[in-house]
Amino acid sequence: MLAKKLADYTLDLAAEKIIALDAVQEFCRDFVDSLPLDLDLTLVDGEVFNNTVIRKAFVKELKKAGAMVWEITRA
Repeated sequence: MLAKKLADYTLDLAAEKIIALDAVQEFCRDFVDSLPLDLDLTLVDGEVFNNTVIRKAFVKELKKAGAMVWEITRA
């Protein structure tokens, strides 16, 4: 559903659209579920994570999945 709804948006507007659709939790949960969390290190980067609401929800989902999280932000 999210892929269809976001298909017409550029990456810098994706965060706004995810929030407008009230789909932050779904986006974050699906994203975490797609990650190879069994690896020693996984790097996640993307414009959508510059949004504080999405980043915090994503970190929460990662921790819930048992991941150790290091947040690195822009200087």
